Amino acid sequence: MSLVDSGTAIENPEGFPWGTNKPSHRQRLIVSTVIALLSAALVFSHVIRFNQERTDFSQALFGARALIHHADPYKLVGPGLVYDSRWPLMYPATAYVAAIPLAPLADRFATVIFVAVCSFALAYGATARSWHLLPMFASVAFLTSVELAQWSILVTAMLFLPWLAAFSAVKPQAALPVLLSSLSSVYLKAAAVVQDAFLRWASVDRDHSHAAARRGNMAVLRVRIG
Repeated sequence: MSLVDSGTAIENPEGFPWGTNKPSHRQRLIVSTVIALLSAALVFSHVIRFNQERTDFSQALFGARALIHHADPYKLVGPGLVYDSRWPLMYPATAYVAAIPLAPLADRFATVIFVAVCSFALAYGATARSWHLLPMFASVAFLTSVELAQWSILVTAMLFLPWLAAFSAVKPQAALPVLLSSLSSVYLKAAAVVQDAFLRWASVDRDHSHAAARRGNMAVLRVRIG
């Protein structure tokens, strides 16, 4: 006799180990927290293992600290400068404004928190409709982004949590396709407003944008909507 014939309800017809393939808010919070903690552990172990003093997020932290001290970060980064690097700053100043809340922390701990928050946002957004996207967190692309502490985790999260478009100004060349994929002008307007606020905070020197352009850096994209 089948389960249907016996009157027994089939509670999990899709075969998922944790209820049906419809994540609840509580389940999403738990899974996202676990992924965030694992991501934090991975980037921390990677930094310790290879004795790294810097990650991709380190430039943003330095830029944030420079802005706090009313200095122009674009004049302080490069070969033989305060922040000795083979390359000049490659991010728009809005990225440094976004990193200001983590600027008081040591680079390693700030990086760990940054990766954990971004990973949590991506996991929470990706599980809004089902569990099917969870395998991406075991992909080489995601794990590499975690180890290098890249902005790409946050940019990807914008696909699932449109309100994160407010941070599109930190890396506009990567976030633009995400913004254009949105059907709601509300999110685009919010991104434009926050980007404008970031730009005002970042205006430490009127000529820094021109200096960045001469070095070949990408200028911040400003979009006027409406």
